[in-house]
Amino acid sequence: MFKGCNEILGLFLDDSRLEIVCLRKRGGRWRTASLSHSLVEPQRSPQEQLKGLLKTIRPSKRRRICLGLSRKLLFLREIDFPQLSPEDATESVRMSIDLHVHLKPEEIYFDQWAFTRNGHTKILLAYVPRSVLDPLFEIIKDTDHNKSELYACPASLGLDIFLRKSSHASFPSLCVGIQGDDVIVSLHGTECWEGSHLLGTGAVEDIEKKLLELSAYLPQAFREHAHSPDYFIGLSKKDAPKLNPRDPCRHPGAMEQLCSPEKGFSWGLATACLGLSSYPALSFQEEPRKRPFRLRISIFQMAAALAAAFILWTTGGLILKNTESSRILKQQAAKIQVLDKRMGPLRVSQKRLEDIKKQINDLNEFKREYPSVLFILDELAKLTPDDTWIKSLRLRKNRLRISAEGTSAVETMAKWRKCPLFSDVKLVSPVTKDRYQHERFSVEILVKSIGGKGK
Repeated sequence: MFKGCNEILGLFLDDSRLEIVCLRKRGGRWRTASLSHSLVEPQRSPQEQLKGLLKTIRPSKRRRICLGLSRKLLFLREIDFPQLSPEDATESVRMSIDLHVHLKPEEIYFDQWAFTRNGHTKILLAYVPRSVLDPLFEIIKDTDHNKSELYACPASLGLDIFLRKSSHASFPSLCVGIQGDDVIVSLHGTECWEGSHLLGTGAVEDIEKKLLELSAYLPQAFREHAHSPDYFIGLSKKDAPKLNPRDPCRHPGAMEQLCSPEKGFSWGLATACLGLSSYPALSFQEEPRKRPFRLRISIFQMAAALAAAFILWTTGGLILKNTESSRILKQQAAKIQVLDKRMGPLRVSQKRLEDIKKQINDLNEFKREYPSVLFILDELAKLTPDDTWIKSLRLRKNRLRISAEGTSAVETMAKWRKCPLFSDVKLVSPVTKDRYQHERFSVEILVKSIGGKGK
């Protein structure tokens, strides 16, 4: 599962400290390991401590370096796309990122994660100023650790990975944690991590009151958990006796091999747990992320590859017998090549004739299988909202491409999807707005085959 990686270095950076947890694989299992370098250097900044630490460690391609960001360093936004599939919603946000962030796109690193809640597609958009991460990326490059696999993620995402790998956790869950002077609330949905909130700073005894205030703004599945959070990080029973705090490491069924016997769960451990996933939901980096090969191939593709390998293995004995036959075939191929040159002009004429026949057949088939252009235009005129107008339209075979402008791209696409003639309506360009707040967008529509019954 983690072929090629035998060490994970979790580095959690806060305002004034650097917390580190190292995991190494032993006996096929990940376990905590110690580092010889001491981090008790309060007079130095976290960036200086990081640079000093990495200078003492030999670079390795088999190491994953995970940078865990505290909640105050990044921005999270949940965006609702009820009419779009997760794939279309992800692409829409990526292509129109400037509409969803308050900073210039060139000033940030961003990533997005699509999930569904109550049948609606949601996008969890995360972004962080480049001024936060660029110095850290520079340190990793200067210390020759840029050959290692690098993740830069919200630390709370590592907590989610830990809980999902533990046998005791149930979902949805709500966790409360202390990061420096800040209190954060992390939401762990049934299927995935659904983000976190800054609860603010102040006295620990005010947490219960602030949680109740926040509960009104949380998704329905998390509201009752706000009255009694499932887990706490960095908060003892002495600090908040009414909340009955529970530590993720102090629960039967937790991953004991990762938890320290003396200490409870920490943000350093949460950061290291990011490396337990070969593709975290969110990660900030300079280059576009690519899914690992094992996540890009389907079960069918894997089965086909195994079948091909089996066939090759079982027929290997025939290769030697076919060698002589191949030699004879080459001789015959040389003779055929001489004859083929003589037939060249005839082949050109034959190909032209076939192309003409194909064009005629395509036209006749389209007339039989698809509705007329006039009928398609009539349906579009009926379904297109009054506040939307079509600027251009192009029909090639059964693909209809439309450029339009109006009040709402999502509403217009939803109406077009109601047309019985259309099988697929998808966005093929970012949605932009002019100075009058009209949305401009391009859509591609597949026209259904109607088997010669068109008008």
